[in-house]
Amino acid sequence: MTGIFQTFKEYCNKVIRFSKFKIYVLWFALKNPDTSKLLKFFGFLVMIYVLSPIDLIPDFIPIIGYLDELILVTLMVSVCLYFIPQYVMDESITLAKELIKKEERLPKLKWGAILIVFIWIGVIWYILTQTSVLKYFNY
Repeated sequence: MTGIFQTFKEYCNKVIRFSKFKIYVLWFALKNPDTSKLLKFFGFLVMIYVLSPIDLIPDFIPIIGYLDELILVTLMVSVCLYFIPQYVMDESITLAKELIKKEERLPKLKWGAILIVFIWIGVIWYILTQTSVLKYFNY
């Protein structure tokens, strides 16, 4: 059983490392002036989520917390990269490789954490106002 778990863990680490590279590529592609404004907007939203110090689904939740990074982040970044022109991708890949070689990191977006907090407040507000949850608390 530990062999299967170890294999799954190694696979997840490979996916996360590749996703990290794709995030670096997206970062540089969004800075390029040849990237469309609509794509920059959606890419900016993705980068806010990716670089936020707070996750939408916290990692301490056993399986779902890591599936957040494995599936959601990988999918969002991949969709954004799909629409970037090839010559911008080539430049961005080169810049990302240089940054990784220097072992530098992308900055954390502190105000991205504020966005995540507002999303959670909105979800809780919706649950409390649009469902019958408050009946259980005699409100």
